[in-house]
Amino acid sequence: MKNAKNITTLFLLTLLVCLPSYAKMSPEANKLYQEAIKFENYNRFDDAIDLVQKALNNSKDEPALIVKLAGLYARNGEFDNAVNYYNKAIEQNPNDAFLYISLGNIYQQKGDYKRAFEQYQKAQVIMPDYKYNYLNLANSKFYSEEYNDAIGFYQKFMSAYPYNKEAKNLLANSYLNLKDYKNAILEFENVKQQSPETFKSYPELGLAYLRNGEYQKAKENFESAVKINPNDYISYGNLAVVQSYLKQNEEAYQNYQKAFQLNPELNNLRFDYGKLLEQMGKTDEAIAAYQDYIKAYPNDKNAYMNLGILYQKNNNPNYAISVLQKGVKVSSDFDIKNELAKSYFQNGEFQNALNIYEEELNVNSKNLRAAYNKGLCLEAMKQFKEADNIYRKLSYFEPSDLAEFGIKKTDISNSIYSNSVEWANSLVKEKDYRKAKEIYTAAVAENPENSKAYLGLAKTYEGLGAKTKVVESYEKAIQVAPTDKEVYKEYGKSLSSLNEEQTAQNAYKKAYELDNNDDDSLELLADSYTKTGNFESALELYQKSLEKYPNDADLYIKIGSMYKYLKDDIKAVENYNKALEINPSSENAYFNLGLCDFDKNDYDSAIKNFEKALGINPKYAFAYWGLGKCFEKKQNKDNAIYYYEKFIEVSDNPELKKQAELKIKTLYEGLVD
Repeated sequence: MKNAKNITTLFLLTLLVCLPSYAKMSPEANKLYQEAIKFENYNRFDDAIDLVQKALNNSKDEPALIVKLAGLYARNGEFDNAVNYYNKAIEQNPNDAFLYISLGNIYQQKGDYKRAFEQYQKAQVIMPDYKYNYLNLANSKFYSEEYNDAIGFYQKFMSAYPYNKEAKNLLANSYLNLKDYKNAILEFENVKQQSPETFKSYPELGLAYLRNGEYQKAKENFESAVKINPNDYISYGNLAVVQSYLKQNEEAYQNYQKAFQLNPELNNLRFDYGKLLEQMGKTDEAIAAYQDYIKAYPNDKNAYMNLGILYQKNNNPNYAISVLQKGVKVSSDFDIKNELAKSYFQNGEFQNALNIYEEELNVNSKNLRAAYNKGLCLEAMKQFKEADNIYRKLSYFEPSDLAEFGIKKTDISNSIYSNSVEWANSLVKEKDYRKAKEIYTAAVAENPENSKAYLGLAKTYEGLGAKTKVVESYEKAIQVAPTDKEVYKEYGKSLSSLNEEQTAQNAYKKAYELDNNDDDSLELLADSYTKTGNFESALELYQKSLEKYPNDADLYIKIGSMYKYLKDDIKAVENYNKALEINPSSENAYFNLGLCDFDKNDYDSAIKNFEKALGINPKYAFAYWGLGKCFEKKQNKDNAIYYYEKFIEVSDNPELKKQAELKIKTLYEGLVD
């Protein structure tokens, strides 16, 4: 409603009312005048103008001819000439209000609303009781987007003409443009109630309801709008927006499609369309929608943010970084910088993320979100002490202070705990068990209902050789997390390392009982059965896993080994070969085939398989051991010594190294078995 309108209100009436008497006109001029009127009636304005000009030449300065000529120029679209002649008419008759109204109407048609208003004001001064002029004053203010003034004049006009639909409709649009949606709805509904059959402002009424959050009523009006005008692409678009708010996603999707079919350049809708596509899981389409929107509106930071976050959600941090870097150039707001930092973090570029948060804190040291995220970066960079300092400082803030930045008190306490556990875990890897124990113990004190610190303590006590404390820590972890299968698996592994396989098997069984789909528990149990010589049970579990993972080469190797333990070399070899079909680069399969050959005294074949294993992995210690054994059996002392020495070079098994050294000594002494 902001474009110039061809307002003809009172225009023809004005021409008739303000025509002065032409009694003084010469007969010849009068004849020309009458002929001109005939041409005017047939819309032959050029001919009519020509005749009036001739009449005016005959009767110079005749008021009736000047007014008629002004009106003809106006009807012919020659507004400058119309203005010129109306001004001449006003010079002759400065107290004729209708001349000012007619001149104002010309200015209004030209889009010069300021001058139009000035002329209407002059008319109002001359004829203050002429209430209809308030509509002219209101319209000039409306189209110059001075809506508050327009509302005042519409109300004055409607005090005299309360049922004028044009005024009521424009009054409603004035409220709409001022974002006074309640009054806009009230006025539009009044017009609709007055003339429901002719009401056409469904798009505007729908928009008012939409902006007022009344989505169902907005939907109903947009549906009426597109029913009246099936080519109304704006209403199709707004209908789609409303339907997306109402969670009617499929209907919204269809109406967006209709809007874009009618107008492919409707890019202002692409942003909301992108959000809908995200909700519907149409990721590629959503990305395309945001990209189209950004091309049309390259300075909207929200589009860069939404697209960047979408890439984050789909684990494409590099794309997110590229988009958000462009967004940061558009806006320096922290929210978009924060998303860029999060993308850096997701991509493992912790230093880049840290730089953003430190820059923000240099500008705004009270930004608790930046401080908290800085702590997360430091934690990811294994700077645990610095992260701990930040988290503990934040812990002193009131919950309301943290909430302003979208942080909960529990976020801080959880971060303190997780950072402490990771800190202690790193110390365990460094074998600094005493410092690790100190930090784990503090973490337990702060959060005694979390199992992670207890698990860490158990591993610490393993390092310290405190077997009783190991068991106590695992039992405490199980006590606080009785349904956590991972706790039972870790407990089982620890028990296995302590050669308590029976108890370890019970832990693995409990883990599998908690989650029958946990293949790791099943395999750990099978491995434990293998250690205790329960090969039949281990074989059964490996075969169960194979049903789920038929292309797992390692499972075939384990099944082959079970058959070997059970003295069924044929099936053992069969499974090792299946492993090689799946993974021709499996050094373990070649090694185990070599063992089968060795047991059959086929040393040459065994040598070939051990060498193939080493061809894949030159540091495969047991293959060197196998070769040493083969050449020892073949009484090839030099080669046997060579491979036992290679075994010692690459092996990390102290006991077997000693055996190899003894064999070398024996071989040097010539005492070959």
